[in-house]
Amino acid sequence: MKTCLFLLLMVVVAPVYSQALCPLLPELEIKRELVVGTKFAPPFMIEKQNSKIGWEGISHDLWSFIASCLQVRYQYKEYPDVTRLLDAVKNGEVDLALSAIDLTSEREQSIDFSYPYFKSNMGVLTLENSGLSSFQQILKNLPAKRILEITAILIAITLTLALIYWHVEKRKENPFFQTGPLKGLYNALLWSVLLVFSGSANPYSIHTRFGQFFVVLFMFFGVTIISSLTAVITSSITVHSLGSEITSASDLKGKRIAILDTANSPADKWLKEEANIKNATTIRSWPQVQFDLESSNIDVMFHDKEIMQYLVNSGYLHNVKVLPINFNEKYYAIALPPNSPLRKPINISLLHHTESTLWDVQQQKHLGN
Repeated sequence: MKTCLFLLLMVVVAPVYSQALCPLLPELEIKRELVVGTKFAPPFMIEKQNSKIGWEGISHDLWSFIASCLQVRYQYKEYPDVTRLLDAVKNGEVDLALSAIDLTSEREQSIDFSYPYFKSNMGVLTLENSGLSSFQQILKNLPAKRILEITAILIAITLTLALIYWHVEKRKENPFFQTGPLKGLYNALLWSVLLVFSGSANPYSIHTRFGQFFVVLFMFFGVTIISSLTAVITSSITVHSLGSEITSASDLKGKRIAILDTANSPADKWLKEEANIKNATTIRSWPQVQFDLESSNIDVMFHDKEIMQYLVNSGYLHNVKVLPINFNEKYYAIALPPNSPLRKPINISLLHHTESTLWDVQQQKHLGN
């Protein structure tokens, strides 16, 4: 309760509090309203409904503090993906861009960046099977052909033994194989089933020595055959269970992997260079990710872990899970045109804010504990 009240208090007084914490900055030459490029990337940039500001999130909170320190007016301009957003920075369409933008050496060659303000990791999103869907998935992955072959062999052995013992024991006037339905054949079938599938037939019910010896011999081999069949099924289920978890980059091989945004993005390059995966599918939206996972068009989604975890926790994505493994540590930063006069004052304000308690509170507000 105290934590909730503290968070609420900090959010309410944040504008006043941030103004008081602003560092000393030289006066900017830019007097006009700034154009800030952005894109949807929760929990860093989330578009709000019925709001004058229109956006919230970790990156927005950081920029809101910086803008108050710079004493500048600004408006957001949304772009559909990071590639177009960075092109807008490069072409001077916007004064800066922020969202969940990776700071990379390749991008640094054509545009400038602020100091990093958030450390992130790439993660993996998979379908979370449970209940009937999980059972159906197990059945789908069972080696049906092999199981049918083994079952057919066992049924053939059962029928053959039943007919042989029924014929031989009838001639020896064994009452067990002479009475009952079908003139003892029904009893012979039941006896053969018990022998083949459980190894529990009684050898003393047989009147011939060779027949008794064969029963004892088959009791041993019958159990072995059934154990082998059980091992096949158990192994298949185990392999399926292990196959649904990914613990290293090598486990990604053979999976149908999707990435968001465009080809040659940092995620795509990491998959090609580190995991030797060159055929990742490009998906444009999170609803499409949800559909493709549920339709088994893809096995995993490879993207920023914090973004995917937020989408799962908020209920935007459902029946999916983010696996507890991190890939490719990276950093988010504000993108700027080359030689921008905003870079130094932004960096000073950014460092000043990320060292404060308010920054920790703002991150906790969006990411939780």
